[in-house]
Order: sequence, then C-alpha cells, then structure tokens
Amino acid sequence: MKNSKLKAFLPLIIVVVLIVVLTAVSVFTPKAPSIAKNNDMKDIGVLIAVGDNEKAVAKLDQYDGKYGGDDGSYYNRAVALANMGKYEDAMTYLRKCSNDYQGRSAEYQFQCGECERLLGNESSAVSRYTKALEINPDHYESLVRLGAYNFYNNPDCYVGLEYLRSAVNVYDKDAASLFLLAKAYLNVAYYDEAKFYLDEACKYSYDGVVKAAAQEWYDVIEEHETKGGLR
Repeated sequence: MKNSKLKAFLPLIIVVVLIVVLTAVSVFTPKAPSIAKNNDMKDIGVLIAVGDNEKAVAKLDQYDGKYGGDDGSYYNRAVALANMGKYEDAMTYLRKCSNDYQGRSAEYQFQCGECERLLGNESSAVSRYTKALEINPDHYESLVRLGAYNFYNNPDCYVGLEYLRSAVNVYDKDAASLFLLAKAYLNVAYYDEAKFYLDEACKYSYDGVVKAAAQEWYDVIEEHETKGGLR
C-alpha cells in the first residue's frame, strides 16, 4: 500500500526537485550576457579615460545595438561627447538617464554642471554642483567649482573660501585649488594661511605654471610682512 502511494506521488516529487534545482542554477550561475555587457562597458570607460572619445562613441553604438541603451551607456556617451566639445549633444544623453540615476549620482550632476557651464549657463551649473554636494558632500570637483564661482562672483568672499577649504580637506595635492585657496585667504588678509597654501601649491606644481603665478602673491605677502608682520 505504502509503495503504491509512493509511486503515485513520484512524478510530482520529481517535478518539484527539478524546479528547485533549476531555480538554484538560475540564481547562482552568472549569466554570460551580463558578464559580457559589464566587460564591454569597462572597455568603453577605459577608452574615455585615455582620451579616445571617438572610439568610445563607436563602441557605445555597438553596445546599444547589442544590449539597448541604459543609464551607463547614456552617461558615458555624454562624457565622451562633452570631451569632444559637443555639450548640447552631451546634455541630450544626460537627460535620457533615469530619474533614479540622476538622483543618486553626484558624478551625473557634476557632468551636467560642466556642460551647463561650458554652454554659458552659469546659474544652472551652480545648481547642478550644489545638487552633487547634496548627494555627496565630499565631491571634490563640485567643491572646487563652487569655490571658484564664489571667489570670483560672490561679494562675501568667505563663501568661496569655505568651499575651497572643504575641497582641500578632501584632496590636498592639487596645485590649482591650493593656489586659489591661497588667493582666497589673501582676499580676507589672512597672510599666514595664504603663504602656507602658496607653499603647498608650489610643492605640487610640477609644470611650474603655478610657481610662476605665485611670485606676485609672495611679493604681496612680503610687502605686508615689512609693514607689520603676518596676521
């Protein structure tokens, strides 16, 4: 009796076991197309990083043909186009990115800001850099851009100084941002801080451009020292 019952349920048991096995295989076995897709996008990223933007765009055409457009391909195409000076075209692809991607990527917001800035839309650029910092308060490039904008445009020069100081706290080996921070300190007559950051800027100015520009400001500090010392 027991054997006959077991035989009756045997087909059902086999089906259940097969379903469990197939589900496990689908969950734990990487899908080849997904691996190939990721590798293709990595190759495109390398092309952009080394400045071969035209080849990157050609590869993106192939990528979209194989997999369809996605946030990664739209963003990388926009970066390549922007690097080629095609800022309007870059913005077209940036706008194609999903709302979710736009809302969680500081790099996305920064790239939009760069395109807006280079198109002459300064207020839109500032808004994008600000959004980038809302997503990632330590986004170095956005801190530098907002520091420079406020340094040159904001009557309250302390605003630019604070952005630049935050940028240097994130990364302290960029000669250009160190030099701008030194100038910001000079604007508020903090000569000792200005001299310190001029020294730091010159330390990391490997092409000598900042060193040459810094001499004028060293002269200002020296003149102040002769009149009463550093602040």
